[in-house]
Order: sequence, then C-alpha cells, then structure tokens
Amino acid sequence: MLKKITIMLLFCAFLIAFKGNEASAKRIEVKKAFFSDLKKGKLDVLALARVQGGTLNLNYENEIMKVEAFPIIAWQGFTSSDIRRTINHAFSGQGDFIFYANGMGFRGEAYLGGIAGIAMRISNKTSKLLFIDLNKSAITVGSYYGAPLSSANRNHENPNATLPPLLIPPKGEVTTTLNRADFYNSSDFGWTSIFEFPTDKNMLGYIIFAIGEKETEYITFNLDYTVPLAALKKYRRNPGDFS
Repeated sequence: MLKKITIMLLFCAFLIAFKGNEASAKRIEVKKAFFSDLKKGKLDVLALARVQGGTLNLNYENEIMKVEAFPIIAWQGFTSSDIRRTINHAFSGQGDFIFYANGMGFRGEAYLGGIAGIAMRISNKTSKLLFIDLNKSAITVGSYYGAPLSSANRNHENPNATLPPLLIPPKGEVTTTLNRADFYNSSDFGWTSIFEFPTDKNMLGYIIFAIGEKETEYITFNLDYTVPLAALKKYRRNPGDFS
C-alpha cells in the first residue's frame, strides 16, 4: 500500500532550510572551458559528484516503478557593458551560481550556469497502466520545491498551466525531463530561469509522484546530487582560492 504524505509540511521544511542558506551564497567564477565542455558533452556532470566529499544517489525502485535520474545543468550566455556589474545586479537575489565573465568597458561576455531540472527514465513494473499526475506531483531542484515544468510543456511564461500526465504502459517505460518552474521576467534579460549551483550541499532532494487518475496516492523518494567545491578545481579561475 502506498503511503500518503502531506506535501505542505515538506514545503514548509524546505523553506526553512533554504532560507538559512541565503546568507552564505557563493559566486563561483570558472574558466570558459567549463561551459564549452558542458555544451559539447565533454563535462561528466556525474563525475563532479564522485570526488571526495560528493554524494550521488539518482535511482529509486519499489514494487510498481523504477526511476533512473540524471541532473540537468543549464546555462545562459549574454553580452553587456560592465559585465560583472550586470551579473551582480540581475542575479543579486539568487543563491550560489557558477559563472564566467570576460571583457571590460562597453562590451563583455558572460555565461551563467545552474541546476535546472532532472531527466528521468521511469519504468512501469506492473501489468497495469501507470498514471502519474504531474499537477499534483512535486520536485526539488536547488531551492525550488513545487510542481515541475515538464518537457511536454515548455511554456515557462505560464508555469501554472495544466500539465499532461505521464502515462506509462504495462511493463513499459517513458523518458521525460522535469524542470524547475520558477522562471521570472528580468528587466535585464526578459524571461529567464533561476541559476543555482550550490556546492557542498544536495542540489536535488525529495520527489513526490501523485499516482492514479481518480484516486490519488503518493510515492515519495529522495535523490542526491552533491558536488563539492573541490570538484571544480580544474575549472576555477583562481584554483587556489576556495573562499
């Protein structure tokens, strides 16, 4: 029998935990090679969590389903005058994030990166259709905890839109991406995502799936993707400075 849980209690707990982390936010400056390797697929994002001090737990299985997950790190590039000041102004209210900045005066180039979502392969172990209601489900990605923005609905300007369910056939599987939905309209860049890359703490967390079309029951499990700051030493612009 699946166990029902109270989502609101978990939500309150996460708010308290993440509120306490705001004061220690880090701006991690890296070489451009970090984003080049990330875009080309040369950066093994899982290997970052296998360094001493990191943790990696991206699988879950019970009697009805098997979940294999993969963290999605997104990036955004832009140009601006006084590039460092632009970064500080546009993203001052965010938590830890990773960035590259180059250029002075009237034109500069920058990239920002952070944990954006979770790619999942979900297998149905039963002989019945598995119905997952994403509108009643929740994910934890960075400081975001709430309903996901699925790969089937990319309209980030309307995060409250109704999401189609995940329908997994008997003994079948689906692959999907569940993204954080806290996009916002920036005066500097228009619609953009929250960029967070919190080192030395879990970037993921509780996942809650609402199972059933008519009668809803809940499955909850925890994912762990913790990257120690030392894992970025190769890419740090000042490798000896970990403050």
